[in-house]
Amino acid sequence: MSDVASRSTQEKPAPSYQPGSQATPAPRPRASLVRRLGQYALLGIVVVLAIEVTARIDDWIRLGVPFMHTASGADLRVTDSLGTHGRPLGRYQGWKLNNFGFRGPSMTALPRPGCTRIMILGASETMGYYETPGKEFAAQLRDSLKPFGCFDVVNAGIPGIGTKSIVALWNQYADRFGAQIVMIYPTPAFYLGDETRGWPSPDPGTRTGTLPPQPSSSPTWASVPWQPRLIDRLHQTLHTPDFLQRLRLERWIAQALRGKPPGWVWTQPPTDRVDAFMKDLDSLVTDIRAAGARPILITHAVRATVPPRPEDALLLLGWRLYSPRATTETSLRFEAVVAQQMREYGARNGIAVADVERALTGHGELFGDVVHFSNDGSARVAGVLTRTLVSAGLAGPNPGSAPVGEAHP
Repeated sequence: MSDVASRSTQEKPAPSYQPGSQATPAPRPRASLVRRLGQYALLGIVVVLAIEVTARIDDWIRLGVPFMHTASGADLRVTDSLGTHGRPLGRYQGWKLNNFGFRGPSMTALPRPGCTRIMILGASETMGYYETPGKEFAAQLRDSLKPFGCFDVVNAGIPGIGTKSIVALWNQYADRFGAQIVMIYPTPAFYLGDETRGWPSPDPGTRTGTLPPQPSSSPTWASVPWQPRLIDRLHQTLHTPDFLQRLRLERWIAQALRGKPPGWVWTQPPTDRVDAFMKDLDSLVTDIRAAGARPILITHAVRATVPPRPEDALLLLGWRLYSPRATTETSLRFEAVVAQQMREYGARNGIAVADVERALTGHGELFGDVVHFSNDGSARVAGVLTRTLVSAGLAGPNPGSAPVGEAHP
């Protein structure tokens, strides 16, 4: 028994630290946890920095964006002595503007001899949003017209631009480029805000000159506060679950409606807003004709039907966020009323109407959201525009032979 006790005592490991000894005390568990968390945090910072640097190098190589610049949508537009227009050689994400600030290939200030220049005015639906670069409907129209001769199609779309601002764009900048045909694709929903949009400053009816500006040979960049490019990358790659999007949108719309008086929400298309839309459109048509160009109207299309389909509910909820004063069905009916007004206006005034609304509205597969087209949607639009030009005698075997206003496909 004494031998067993002796062996047991001998086999016990010596303590790692004894008072008076030189041994290092065992690390405390709390200190070890803090050190490990610090290492993880440092690793996370390194990963984030690596992604940020990679994103900036990628933008620098693909788009020429300066390494320290904060890229934003402001890089696609500029306001100068010629008003607000596309920023020459602007770059942002997949959008690239040419030497005069229009989306498309480099161009000369005036059309080449023997070529017909077509300019398309509108907002982001015109500029292109979901389409692959080169598949926006202006670019596909350019391809569709190649069998009919030399046509130079200029995409003058600017995101978020309403009809009043299009009038200013035309009079102060776009009419300097010698377009013989001007197609107008206005956005009716901009007239359903709480207040109608005012005229931009300076007076859009004032023509600031007729000489085209000099083309840019190097890009300029908007001055905006610094922001990580990683945020842009996350927005492009991460998808918020539908139920979270729905909850967030419903909360924002409820906040917009809170405290509003009875009758504030439109349940029928407001006639005063239809009239305001048509008045601004008439101003634009008048100014285009005064410049010697030929206007063509394009009716506005949306993916949804009345009544809306269940599969469109979430997209329509997001659409209503921009005009909470109108119910979803009111907004859709407003689109249809405005389209009919445009048809009647074109018939009265001898203006060709490209009826995109009839050709595409309700075809959800042709849209990326409520109003922006997919590649196939833009191809369908380009087809409607091509047929309109041919029917009006502006393209085809004998361009110019048909009287104005015959095209109502």
